[in-house]
Amino acid sequence: MTNNNPFQKRIRAYELGRVVESFFGKRNVSWYALGYAALLLLAIGWIPDGIADLFNCQWRECSWPACLECSYKILVSLLIIAFFRWRILQAMKYQVNIAVNPASPQPVQVLGLFLSPVAATPKEQEEEFAAIRTAIENKSLVQDFFDRKRWEMPLKAIDYHKSRVKKVLLFTSSGAHGTSTMSGDFRKVVQFLYPAILVEEIKPGGMNFEDVEEVFKAVENFFLLNEKENVKESDMLVDITGGQKTNSIAAAIATLATGRNFQYISTETKEVRVFDVRYMD
Repeated sequence: MTNNNPFQKRIRAYELGRVVESFFGKRNVSWYALGYAALLLLAIGWIPDGIADLFNCQWRECSWPACLECSYKILVSLLIIAFFRWRILQAMKYQVNIAVNPASPQPVQVLGLFLSPVAATPKEQEEEFAAIRTAIENKSLVQDFFDRKRWEMPLKAIDYHKSRVKKVLLFTSSGAHGTSTMSGDFRKVVQFLYPAILVEEIKPGGMNFEDVEEVFKAVENFFLLNEKENVKESDMLVDITGGQKTNSIAAAIATLATGRNFQYISTETKEVRVFDVRYMD
């Protein structure tokens, strides 16, 4: 009797995925991979049978068709192995090249920033926030206040683009100690130093900076949202200086599309650079 239970079908599909994953190392396998696997399994299965046929064949007495019947398995197996060797050698000749065009960026209208914690420990963060709020209340907060501190780089990025930037979209981390909880204070700092610039979180509540896929989708969303607002790709830029290494990798991957660039500020020279990275044939 056929079982039409959707849950059972889902379980079977999952089990099949596990089988494929255990054999190939991944669940999503192309038809090319399945074809190569079938050929390889055929060769592996026929080699012992072919050797047995060779030893059992009466070579002096058999005709050409009989000799071919004795040896076709081993011959086909050797041809398949030779084919695999040829394909591997061909694949090794291909090289993936990238073109990197580093330059000083032109000021943009929309800037994406990965926000790092204001300090290393909760106690240091409380002290830093207290000093920032006091400086804002006394109207004495200046850019130099953040020199050699963690928020120096994102504020330098904004300062570089201040002649044109209208909006800053923050990529923040989630959790009780994530930078999403600090975004309000960062927004107040920017509003004090650059009153005309709007600051928003790209994803309220933040994201997991160690989840490359989530960060990649957030950066994709950054470009898509601004495109819907008729902002040209040349007028939007993602700065990957802040956050963690994983989010920097994900953001750089998301900007491989033609026309998208990412920005990085050197922690040594404080130079602002934009990178146009793309694959080349």
